[in-house]
Amino acid sequence: MLDRGLGMKKILVTGAGGFIAHHLASRLKEMGHFVRGADVKLPEYCATKADEFLLVDLRQKENCAKAVKDMDEVYHLAADMGGIGYISQSHAEITVNNTLMDVNMIAQAQARSAAPRPSRPRPPASSVSFIPPRPASIRSSCSTRPMSRR
Repeated sequence: MLDRGLGMKKILVTGAGGFIAHHLASRLKEMGHFVRGADVKLPEYCATKADEFLLVDLRQKENCAKAVKDMDEVYHLAADMGGIGYISQSHAEITVNNTLMDVNMIAQAQARSAAPRPSRPRPPASSVSFIPPRPASIRSSCSTRPMSRR
């Protein structure tokens, strides 16, 4: 998927206001791709490097269609999550919200890929609990404090 040899791609990264997706969007930009971020919030600790950033609620299928429009690939990392207090008290709400986002993104990416195009979007499975196969250090140029508190 992240092949430099295929030239610039138009890539959507959902959840780009969060830690993992924000860093993925930054890496894709460094690789020379056009990146559109989509989330209900902007990144908190560092300005986005995405070419475009849509502040949208991906539980709404119209917003998913807007986000996917003209993209070659979709990296769907958006999720409803929060601290342990929120997670432990909101199981049903979190499940509904994440299911709506997942179903809408997959449906829109599939509808988009049905159109004749040289490259078709492929929505990969995603998890908010990402565990790399080997321990990895995460390098970040972002501050450890939110931008609003600087």
